[in-house]
Amino acid sequence: IVIYAFAATGLWTWFFARPFGFGNRQAQVEDLKEQVDILDEEINELEGQVGRLGSEVTRLSNETDRLEDINGQLLQSTYGLNDSLYFLYEINSSLNATNSSQTEQMEKLTEAVKNVENINEYLMESLKTLGERIETISALHDNLDDTIESLEREKESYKKIAENLESSNVDLVDRVESLEEQLSGIEEQNESLSKHNEDLRSIITFLNQAGLDLNATVEGVADYLADEISENEQLVMRDLELSYENVYFYWRCATSFEFIYSNKPWMLDRDTAIGENDYDDVMEFIDEHVLTETCASKSDFVNFLVNDKFINYKGNNPPVEISFNTLESGVERYSTMMMQHYFSNDDNNGLTEEDWNTARYDCQNIPTDKRYVWAQN
Repeated sequence: IVIYAFAATGLWTWFFARPFGFGNRQAQVEDLKEQVDILDEEINELEGQVGRLGSEVTRLSNETDRLEDINGQLLQSTYGLNDSLYFLYEINSSLNATNSSQTEQMEKLTEAVKNVENINEYLMESLKTLGERIETISALHDNLDDTIESLEREKESYKKIAENLESSNVDLVDRVESLEEQLSGIEEQNESLSKHNEDLRSIITFLNQAGLDLNATVEGVADYLADEISENEQLVMRDLELSYENVYFYWRCATSFEFIYSNKPWMLDRDTAIGENDYDDVMEFIDEHVLTETCASKSDFVNFLVNDKFINYKGNNPPVEISFNTLESGVERYSTMMMQHYFSNDDNNGLTEEDWNTARYDCQNIPTDKRYVWAQN
């Protein structure tokens, strides 16, 4: 429009600046018409450009709104990442504390191993003395065998004499009976010594790993062995209990769990349901690395998760809607109750030391009817 105004002004100026002549007036009018047509075309083109510019302005305004929405979403994501970073910092602090506790336990175990090595050296020194005493007992046993043979021969001799002198040799018969009683007593002593000899040979097998001071009496040796066996059984039981505790305390840290599932939504927000897509895989992982290691039943554990009043799960069965935080608490609670069953030493409420001894300290050997089954307290 502005250009049109300037052009019109110029044309009129040119028109009035020329001398009026009636002869060429028609030509001037034609020229003006052509100029007006040209200006109309330019005006139409300018109006089209103005329309296109208006559309572009509208499009740019919409794009600006969309970018503002994206910026808001990015700000929300930044807040979520900050929360995750703080949570991971707390986990790292917890793991550092756990590592320190394990180091202290390792130092204690190292000291215990040194003590056991010292005891073993002392026992090995006593093994030689035990062998010498066994040789002495064996020689005594041989001598008793010779005595029995001699008495048997004497018995037969007196029997023959008794048969020939039955009517007149009552005293000799009494003597034979006395000798028979003595022989019976000696035979009993020989059987007892034979049993002791076998017991001593069995002890040698044990003393190949742990010797004894044989300067003590037999009763003292037996008492010492009983004490040593009892102490060793208690050490084995404690070591077994610690190994099971390590399984359910550190099952996430000591396995590939964090690596496999770290990017799952229910790991990023641990109060979110695990969901049916991942539930079976997670339960198989826990079964392999926790439940099987402690001889627990997967079906019993699932029953515990669904029905335990402290877990307080409200979803369907199987518990696919359980969160990871609740599942982790369930593993610790279930395992703690199972440890009470395994190591309470109460025949009415769990396993005894005799049960573990019979099972050779391997939970796989525990009879099914004595294994842990959850019940609500």
